Amino acid sequence: MNIAVHKKKTGTLSNIYRPDFFRLQKPADKERFTALIDSGPLFLHDEIFGQLGELLKCRHPSRQLSREESEALIAEHTGPCLDEYGVWVYYPWNARLVHLLDKEEFAEVRTSRNKYKITSEEQALLSSKKVGVIGLSVGQSVAVTMAMERSFGEIRLADFDILELTNLNRIRTGLSNLGLKKVIAVAREIAEIDPFLRVTIFDEGLTEENMDTFFTGGGVLDAVIDECDGIDIKIACRQKARELGVPVLMEASDKCTIDVERFDLEPSRSLLHGYIDHLDISRLKHLKTNEEKIPYLAPMVGIDTMSARLKASALEVGHSITTWPQLASAVVMGGGALGDIWRRIALDQFRESGRYFIDMEELTGNKTVQGSLTGEKEILPAPLTVSGMAAGLDRYLSERREATFAPPEHIIRELVRAAGMAPSGGNSQPWKWVYKKGTLFLFLDKQEAYSYMNFRDTASYIALGAAIENLVLKAEQYGLRIKGDYFPLPDNDSLTSAFSFHESSSAGEGVEPVVEGGLADFIEKRHTNRKFPPRELLPPAILDELKGIAETIPGVRLTYIHALDEIIETGKIIGITDRYRILTPESNHDFIQREMRWTEEEAVSSRTGMDVNTLELRESELIGLKFIRDPEVVSFISKINGGHLLKNASVKNAAAASVFGLLTVPSFSSMNFLNGGRASQRLWLKATQLGLAFHPMNVPLAYFARLKHESSGLSAERRAEVEALYSKFRKIFGHSAEREEIYLFRLFKAEEPSVRSYRKQVDDILTCI
Repeated sequence: MNIAVHKKKTGTLSNIYRPDFFRLQKPADKERFTALIDSGPLFLHDEIFGQLGELLKCRHPSRQLSREESEALIAEHTGPCLDEYGVWVYYPWNARLVHLLDKEEFAEVRTSRNKYKITSEEQALLSSKKVGVIGLSVGQSVAVTMAMERSFGEIRLADFDILELTNLNRIRTGLSNLGLKKVIAVAREIAEIDPFLRVTIFDEGLTEENMDTFFTGGGVLDAVIDECDGIDIKIACRQKARELGVPVLMEASDKCTIDVERFDLEPSRSLLHGYIDHLDISRLKHLKTNEEKIPYLAPMVGIDTMSARLKASALEVGHSITTWPQLASAVVMGGGALGDIWRRIALDQFRESGRYFIDMEELTGNKTVQGSLTGEKEILPAPLTVSGMAAGLDRYLSERREATFAPPEHIIRELVRAAGMAPSGGNSQPWKWVYKKGTLFLFLDKQEAYSYMNFRDTASYIALGAAIENLVLKAEQYGLRIKGDYFPLPDNDSLTSAFSFHESSSAGEGVEPVVEGGLADFIEKRHTNRKFPPRELLPPAILDELKGIAETIPGVRLTYIHALDEIIETGKIIGITDRYRILTPESNHDFIQREMRWTEEEAVSSRTGMDVNTLELRESELIGLKFIRDPEVVSFISKINGGHLLKNASVKNAAAASVFGLLTVPSFSSMNFLNGGRASQRLWLKATQLGLAFHPMNVPLAYFARLKHESSGLSAERRAEVEALYSKFRKIFGHSAEREEIYLFRLFKAEEPSVRSYRKQVDDILTCI
């Protein structure tokens, strides 16, 4: 077995793509032809007689020729020696020798079935055109389609890559071509269809060095078909095309998205319809990773118009797949579409620029909606109305002595404004305040608070506790002490608190204790910081001070973890539950539709929710987040057990933490969560005073609460996963399962956040009766 010898022999042919021509009327060609025949085995194909018969039919379309008439006409046309008529074409790479009509007659017969979709005059015009194709994974289909239609006379092919087995899901070629340069394979395919078409290859791909030659060598191109992967080359080729007035066509197989840029008619036209005008194109050649490329690719392909499967695939590149997917059906369809558009441009039948879609799923998809992808239709709690809140207040006031001191309304407004600056899950601000007869009542607005992550209103009670803490601290600035009556009406769970006011000089027993340290000054300065700077350790004295102030609330404990490996493990736990949150239809809907504000206009108009820019995401991460706005994407990712990159942001954030802190309370009760909320706010204000960044990361705690206190709500598989996470989490923080985890956060040093969340106006949360 001398495999090496045969491999070497095959290798000597690997760069050959032009066939040899033998016109036997010429003595030199006849001599070479004879030598070729005598040189060894080859495959000879002589169907010249049949081609001549077709030629005669083309020239006499109205005549029904008998066999004898046809043979006589052929003999008259060719002369006595049929073997020497036309041209013999030898393809060295497959040792095939084919007898053909010569160039003019060959083209006449081969394009005869184009009439009158294409007239003879139009076909002649097309044969004078020069086109360039950049990138042959998709471009092969375009190039071969145009070659079959004979809509060019010269084609220039640019691609640096070789054929690999993974290419054969969309490139029509044989297995024997594996390892062959794509440009060689396509050039050979064109030559085997029509050896008279001129083909020039650029087997290093299109580069800055060869771009001028590609565009102008042998005459300026009449059009460029861009199907390359390199973002820098996509832009550079357009810059050159605009400079030379050459139209550019591009097809992205997803939804058969077609871009036509008529730089020949619009010499000052923005590249890619202006979609990339905001980007720094000088950085293009330096982009290496998928994460770096996505911000440039996304506007090119169109985030809002991408199919759900492509969006889902984009999230999986570099994780469960290596590159963007493409299907043969879409590639072949795109090849036909671009071939059609190019022909009409060349014949001056189409003069427009723009982006077009031939979306087969839309054109031939199901017209009946198969069901919701976001779970069952949610039923929100009834809205909290003024009349509903007022109904129970008279009963409460009649059972208790009326307040002896009633602060004026303008002070109450300032106190409530400060209370409204408190943090809340998803910035839902689930509070409503009513001021009547000197008593300030705090209600839980369950419609605002409604969320899968707000298990049994626990997140809401934490938020209300933080608002109460602000109220107490702000009141102290006005020389007022507050006495709270919590959950005063057993049959009204929306009414959480009633507060009476007392002047400091005459305050009696039961008032809230004074919190020293001027924390009220930091109520408006407090904010969530999601930045991820280099890690910096904090002095133990600062951590002790924070622990001390958090634990001034009875029953609350604060536990830190300092070791980086434990911090990273905690980040991984958070990341896993972040993924759960996105892939669970109910919580995904809450996050995407109810909590997130995708534009500044949305954030300003609602004054609730989270401005997407508060997340401090990289551009690529922000684009990924926008992908998961599509419920079809989420459904598909869940189906393939994908979306693991959704864990990354929390791991990245965790790595920047100086410490993680965990607040726990003795048991699962509304009052404990209310107190825990007060402790978290007191702690956060102190951290703000000390110049520290603070970032709550409570998603895992919502899953742990469901695990401990609800038999349903988690699938058996998910329950087992959460149990394992909870066991690991408790091992890291070293607390018993009897205590309730209510607040998980990271502390660190960082610059101010880029954007802060808005708050409702006082008139939206306070009613004075």
